[in-house]
Amino acid sequence: MPTLEDIEAFVEPLESNLQALTPVTRTEPAVMPPKKTAPRHFKGNSMECPLCKEQHRLYKCPVFLGYDVDRRFKSIKDKRGCTNCLSTSHSTQDCTSSYTCRECDAKHHTLLHRPSKQASTKTSAPVAPSSSKSANDLMAVGEADSTSTTTSQEPPKISFLHTAIAKAVQEDREIDIRIALDTGASTSLVTETVATQLKLKRHPRRLNIKGACGGGVSRHFVEITLKSILHPDKFITTKLQVVKNLPEVPSPKNIDQIKAEPHLQGLPLADPHFGGKLDILLGGVDYTKCIVGSLTTGLESEVAAQPTLFGWTVTGPLEYQPKNSSVFQIQTSEDTLKDDLSRLWELDRTPESAHLTLEDEEVTQYFLDTHRRDEDGRYVVCLPRITPTPSMGASRNLAVRRSNQNEKSLK
Repeated sequence: MPTLEDIEAFVEPLESNLQALTPVTRTEPAVMPPKKTAPRHFKGNSMECPLCKEQHRLYKCPVFLGYDVDRRFKSIKDKRGCTNCLSTSHSTQDCTSSYTCRECDAKHHTLLHRPSKQASTKTSAPVAPSSSKSANDLMAVGEADSTSTTTSQEPPKISFLHTAIAKAVQEDREIDIRIALDTGASTSLVTETVATQLKLKRHPRRLNIKGACGGGVSRHFVEITLKSILHPDKFITTKLQVVKNLPEVPSPKNIDQIKAEPHLQGLPLADPHFGGKLDILLGGVDYTKCIVGSLTTGLESEVAAQPTLFGWTVTGPLEYQPKNSSVFQIQTSEDTLKDDLSRLWELDRTPESAHLTLEDEEVTQYFLDTHRRDEDGRYVVCLPRITPTPSMGASRNLAVRRSNQNEKSLK
């Protein structure tokens, strides 16, 4: 099987021959000076190395390859060549090559790549998932680059979120739903399933949602009442944007151990399972409506409890790495410009049903009664007349004189 060097040695003479056979057309010089065109990568048909004068390209030159990066740069600059394709027939600014460095994608040749000091001291370390401390991340798991010289490290901890079980109420219908409380979400969301089950009235509002459910567009919002199961007299009524679905919140496996924490004893828990399938996300203003007290933590525990009108919500570290973890961050923006343009097109749209005046209806009926087709297939149409015929005025004599003048001028 031929090597890459063999293929290049076979192709390069063909390229030189094709360049030599290309006809050159000469044109007369224009008044204005011609525009400069980008020069070719390699000048002429010669493959002579500008460094050692042998018949090969510069990137194959053993002398050039023996230099360090700084000396390679200097040799190119001395020849006033291109640092991107290593040609001496043009500068880097005039280079038309689409290739870039294979290491950093910068506009220079790979042989001129300078490794960063940070990368030179980096050793192999496993990519560890990192959890975000921002309140608007439900399941924050990312990849963090490590510059540590150790070969292993303990991964950051993942937290389960404040969740609560409540009742969604609409007139005589109510269902049990799971709520997640998130201060970082710019709006509150409800799934399409809940809105359909409660037969909630939908109001038009277009929002671009990024981060939640992979992103998308929500077109409606609904008004809903959320009632506490533990305290039926406590409830909030709020407006939620409808989305197709919400991700599942991972719950801890050591639920009994968490419930046995001393500072959680005797507290009515809002969600005994601390996670699961999510139906509603309350963020921003709705979050503050649910809080009824301050956060409680243990002396030597990482588990914290928050009193809400649905009961005590609990958060703390997960003892395992969720398989389907993802970043959940709500960012919304109203697409008002697009809505305004849509309304503008609706105003300019031709009405579907034509509103004819009485005169238009008479002309239309006259056309239907009098038009016909001759033997050639052409339509013969009679022109309608206004009745009674209006007076033509005293312009006949003037018209006759003008007609006679035209006849004389044409003779």
